[in-house]
Amino acid sequence: MKKPSISILEGKLFNIYLNTNAPLYKNISEDIKSKIINNSFIPGEKLPSIRSLANHIGINPNTIQKAYKDLEDQGYLITIKGKGNYVLSVPGAVDKKRKCFIQRELGKMVLEALYLGMTLEEIKAFLNENISKK
Repeated sequence: MKKPSISILEGKLFNIYLNTNAPLYKNISEDIKSKIINNSFIPGEKLPSIRSLANHIGINPNTIQKAYKDLEDQGYLITIKGKGNYVLSVPGAVDKKRKCFIQRELGKMVLEALYLGMTLEEIKAFLNENISKK
């Protein structure tokens, strides 16, 4: 795995992988999503502005905009024009959108695991092991 570009902005640590095969906006959205899931960003919290985060990391603001849009499409953020981007809490309407996204992504991962030689039993055991850790 590539070494991340680590930076701190507004008291938050960002680990952005700049030299990977994945698009940069995906690396940024995955880092922010991880922080939301782990409660580094809490529901209702305002994220750094697109311009300030882009300037801080040293990339084009359109890349940050695309990352924030990706997170909004997944149900993690809401954008309020003129106000900024905020972490969403998980009300029922958003929960359905997030559930559909997770089901689609899990389906892709299961197909990939099967293709790479894992058995259904191995996949189930892995999922059960990770569920029991929570």
